[in-house]
Amino acid sequence: MLPVLEWCRANGVTPKGHPLVWPYTAGIPEWLYDMPKGTVEPLIKARVTSLVKGFERDIRIWDVTNEAVNHISWEEGTNPDFRQRYHEIDLWRGIEVSGAFKREIPISEAADWVEDSFRWAYAANPRATLIVNDYNQEYDPHVRRRYYDLIVELKRRGVPVSGLGLQVHPLNHWLWPHEMWETLEMYRELDIPIHITELHQPSWEQEIEGGFREGKWSRETQANFMEQVYRQCFGHPSVVSINHWGLSDRGSWIKDGGLIDDEYRPKPVFERLRNLIKGEWLTQPFTASTDENGEVSFRGFFGNYDIVIPRSGLQYRSFSFHLAADEDNSTQFSV
Repeated sequence: MLPVLEWCRANGVTPKGHPLVWPYTAGIPEWLYDMPKGTVEPLIKARVTSLVKGFERDIRIWDVTNEAVNHISWEEGTNPDFRQRYHEIDLWRGIEVSGAFKREIPISEAADWVEDSFRWAYAANPRATLIVNDYNQEYDPHVRRRYYDLIVELKRRGVPVSGLGLQVHPLNHWLWPHEMWETLEMYRELDIPIHITELHQPSWEQEIEGGFREGKWSRETQANFMEQVYRQCFGHPSVVSINHWGLSDRGSWIKDGGLIDDEYRPKPVFERLRNLIKGEWLTQPFTASTDENGEVSFRGFFGNYDIVIPRSGLQYRSFSFHLAADEDNSTQFSV
């Protein structure tokens, strides 16, 4: 872990922690089921506290809770009697699967364990960005509303939520533009920054679903879809980050989901996103002269800038400044 963080520091990469608390079998170690009753919550608290505090210097963004409105509580998830049944029941809330039904956790119950998790994380590092992460908000209106209601309840309780996490794993469903935009607009009302946390669509040759586009997924349609979603998210004022879920096909969560193939060669989606991020959405170098007041104005994307001011001969002065979304972007330099 430490070599990875050192590499991130050296290369200007922002590391992120995911997830701290996840009450699903994939997020629960087997040994936890065998712990005496009453010891599980202290162990979860110790995990959250030690990770957030221990990596306070390097990791300042955390998906604190994962899939709270789609799954169950920690009390249920760590109950040994429930462990076997959980594998027989589908992940989806209330949908019949093999004659069984999964209980849809009430918002108040979900808020209980989410609140505890966030208070522990906040106590460990009050300056960290703490995210409530979940899935299917963008195309399932029921989940979209449940997630909204959860955040409203957490805000009512004064829980220190500083990020809304949308996974965006459509898995063959080509999102209609209005589905994504209406979701972002709905969550904009909550006045909390939105993070696209796990964006992912494989280039496998399966049928496209959803009705907005037809045909089969391929490397080219994967690139087209990703461009659509990236453009919408980049253009929405509440979205502050987009995290692609997997760099290469070799290590992708689902087959063919990466930006590069299993031989680490760029796929069309890689080139498409590079052209957007490093081309269209990057303020290009330009030359300008000051007016009679010694001022220069320009329009650019938010981020870090260097200004180089020539002097006599081959000498020059250089300055750095940051163009921010929430500040008065006026900077003075004395030459």
